[in-house]
Amino acid sequence: MFLGLQVEQLSTAFFTPREQFHAVSNVSFNLNKGEVLGLVGESACGKSITALSLLRLLPPGARIVSGRVHLNGTDLLALNQHEMRNLRGKGLACIFQDPHTALNPVRSIGVQFIETLKDRLGLNRDEAVAMAVNMLDRLGLPVPEKVMRQYPFQLSGGMKQRVIIALALCLQPEILIADEPTTALDVTVQAQVLWELNRLKKELGAGILLISHNMGVIAGMADRVAVMYGGTIVESGPVKSVFTRPAHPYTRGLLGSIPRLDQKNKRLCFIRGQPPGLAELNRLKEGCVFSPRCDLATAHCCNHPVPSVQVSSPGEEIHTAACHRVTAGGVASIYTCCREDHE
Repeated sequence: MFLGLQVEQLSTAFFTPREQFHAVSNVSFNLNKGEVLGLVGESACGKSITALSLLRLLPPGARIVSGRVHLNGTDLLALNQHEMRNLRGKGLACIFQDPHTALNPVRSIGVQFIETLKDRLGLNRDEAVAMAVNMLDRLGLPVPEKVMRQYPFQLSGGMKQRVIIALALCLQPEILIADEPTTALDVTVQAQVLWELNRLKKELGAGILLISHNMGVIAGMADRVAVMYGGTIVESGPVKSVFTRPAHPYTRGLLGSIPRLDQKNKRLCFIRGQPPGLAELNRLKEGCVFSPRCDLATAHCCNHPVPSVQVSSPGEEIHTAACHRVTAGGVASIYTCCREDHE
């Protein structure tokens, strides 16, 4: 039995009276216990919808249309709502991206902590308060006893973000989905948050799905990384291999847009255009979803299913990329993401 989170060919769509729009298409990955998997990509590429699909907390009009999701051998898509609710928190927890909507605005922080910890961990009121105050203090919130008496509107965005992180960490889940956990936090608080996530991984053996735009955070925290674009995984592998030998044109464009101290006189790269909307994804479903923005795209790329090619050498951890221009053991040929090289 696989211990951790196993996702196979997961697809999620939004439905209208006339059409369905696929926001996530055939996403597959494994997240072992005691491992950090980084999920990266631009906004609107499907990262948060993937997380909500795993939790079965999709917004109205959206539903999972195919695939399998297993946690320690349990099929999450086969559970009823009551069983799924009991599993959330201790088995599968989430740090949501938007702290303003994740907290109940008419209940104090302390009440929300106490209710959650009593329900999920079976603690009494005093034990729940002690655990909450301790975790809030560890995440750098000043006077945590005062924070427990306050309401969400009395806290800044960064403070609310730390409250959500503290609540998730108190539950000590087997798998934690962290959706942009360091957003709106200054660098010193970011370091505290990442330290606590690392402690959760090392001391409790938790698996962490770390969703982030911050490639530095991913490079420092993740064991493996999956690059997402247009609702699909376009490249995945060990973090060192993906960062040092990116194979997919999209991955190379993302990494090429990051300032580097050793390349101070080199212009930053950029990827032309914008990520596709749901309607455009429907039109691109026959071929590569990145083809409208790719310098290497041909008619073949636009009209044929994209193969997943293993680019790692024999004996190395598996590193794959979904691109017609990638060859086994190689990268997308002659690719450059810098516009100045084409002008």
